[in-house]
Amino acid sequence: MLAKKRTGLIGVIFPETSKSFFDKILTGIQHELEKYNYNIILCLNSSKDKEKYYLHYLASRGVDGIILDPRDNYDNSKDINSLNIPVVSLRTKVENKNVVSVMSDDFHGGYIAAEYLLNLKHKNSYFLMSTAKNIKKIKNSYYYKRYWGFEQKINSVGGKVILTSMEDIITNIENNRDVKAIFAANDEIAIEFYFKAHCSNIKIPLDISVIGYNNDDVTKHLIPPLTTINQAKEQLGEMSAEKLMFLIEGKKAMDLKLPPELIIRKSCIEFTKQ
Repeated sequence: MLAKKRTGLIGVIFPETSKSFFDKILTGIQHELEKYNYNIILCLNSSKDKEKYYLHYLASRGVDGIILDPRDNYDNSKDINSLNIPVVSLRTKVENKNVVSVMSDDFHGGYIAAEYLLNLKHKNSYFLMSTAKNIKKIKNSYYYKRYWGFEQKINSVGGKVILTSMEDIITNIENNRDVKAIFAANDEIAIEFYFKAHCSNIKIPLDISVIGYNNDDVTKHLIPPLTTINQAKEQLGEMSAEKLMFLIEGKKAMDLKLPPELIIRKSCIEFTKQ
């Protein structure tokens, strides 16, 4: 594998969502690969069938390696093994000895979000997803790890976490005045909630405190600016590219987990019982 003539091309497969989030990761990848005179072929993935197709398509184009942000709940091990080229998994641990993973520590991200809300006396909280799908069945996903870290900390003090969807969140808030905090699975979900809250005359943070996840650029411009968990997006990109180059050059590379950081803004206040 390593003796073949190199093409100077790297395949990158990203989900066909959250383009603003992936812009910074892609910037990090590009900056690192420029040191090696490598170029990128970018594929946007909308389904597990597309992911499988792009893996084989990129291999057929002769790329020297692939950086993949894999889809939830899809076992791609057989497809990856058949490629016979180095692969780095971005943000998700892939149980495959031929794949190196570069991730953010999402469990810790959820944990520190819970710590912050507990410091504000929010013993109970919602975990908000875009849909009602059961993330507990997708235990390798970063959403589940955020939920798990959040729940572990809240439960440790006798609190409860209510898993809810965007469809049900307004009804839940109106029916349960003892829960006045939301941890959104990502910033896009938090932003969508801002709009629904505005339409329902629910005031942030007076009626409900909100924490997001990712620290997307727009979050600091919201009214109020969103408290969120920062992922080092450019560093994720740089480190995934660096690990891939190690593999291409025949060097050993280990999985890497980067620490998240709480960004405190104006979307959370101390719990007060109405």
